Amino acid sequence: MTKNILISVFFLLITYVSMAQQSPFEKQWDRIDSLELKGRTKTALAEVNVLRSQSLEQKDHLNFVKASIFRWKFQKITLEDAHNEILKDIDHTIGQVPQVYASVLWVIRAKLLRDYFEDNYWTIRGITASDVFDQDEIATWDTRTYVKEINKSYDRAMDNKTELQGMRIEAMLPIIKAVELSRSYRPSLYDVLVHEALSFYRNRYSSFESFNQFFISNEKALFDTSEAFVGYQLMEKDTISFASKALQLYQEIEVAHSGDSNPNAFVYAQLRRFEYADELCKDAKAETWYREALLRLATEYAGNSIEALIKFELAQRYYGDREKPALGYMYNPINYDNLKAMELCKEVIKKYPNSEGAQRCRVLIRQMEAV
Repeated sequence: MTKNILISVFFLLITYVSMAQQSPFEKQWDRIDSLELKGRTKTALAEVNVLRSQSLEQKDHLNFVKASIFRWKFQKITLEDAHNEILKDIDHTIGQVPQVYASVLWVIRAKLLRDYFEDNYWTIRGITASDVFDQDEIATWDTRTYVKEINKSYDRAMDNKTELQGMRIEAMLPIIKAVELSRSYRPSLYDVLVHEALSFYRNRYSSFESFNQFFISNEKALFDTSEAFVGYQLMEKDTISFASKALQLYQEIEVAHSGDSNPNAFVYAQLRRFEYADELCKDAKAETWYREALLRLATEYAGNSIEALIKFELAQRYYGDREKPALGYMYNPINYDNLKAMELCKEVIKKYPNSEGAQRCRVLIRQMEAV
């Protein structure tokens, strides 16, 4: 596991909720930052532990959680095999903070276990249920235990969806400088956390191959309208797979944003669902269903700036087919698809010149012209 894994992504998640106003511990944080830059990690750890205790005493949950994350980061650097101690500390810290902060800590817990498993895959794959098991020593866990604990962490992170969905990120934007994230697509803390969970369930981990099995009786339903999709009942066999979990989360996201006055997050969730459905589907008609779904969505949101992103993704689908072999002698679908992609990109740039979709279209045009 890389030494900065706990800080790399999730410190930024914590800052969503911790830095909306000036910290009363600002001078202490400046000193800790300075110590870290100088490589004085043990001294920085001692300072963080003091700050952590003070913030807990003052019930300053924002700084307490931030200090906890720095503490785990520094422990990983200074202590040998710190993962068990960190995991216990995360579990204890979760019980000391309100639910909204606990949700972020549950996701950190999941990420810690994911990374440890991936880093130690070849050792863990040889562990069986008959081997010596110690719940407090993750080096003794088998694959099924990791899946169970990671899944539990993501489930617990979503314990209070209503509160998470109500936590907007606008006031925290000044500190989200290192995250390539559009607030209109993921406007709440809930969105940030649920998409992090999806990064696990969507990934076709070879390490978890037995959980990647997927069966669905109607693959076309995955490309259906949101109203139809959220009502789709996954079959019993689906529930054993990561795919089933991912699809359930997409259903929840689409329900959460179906009534938004700004459709960006709602549309973005559908676009990501179509993309995932394409990865899952084995039916030869999947590409047709995908394009039809994008065309339907583009028609529904014609005139709205989100149309730009939809048509960019449609252009990508056309351009993505450029490597398919030509069919017949008189008609070359490669040329047609490239021309269609170019046409869509130019339409988007003309209609929505300052949109994110237009920016992406300009990049795609450069790629096409370079071929």
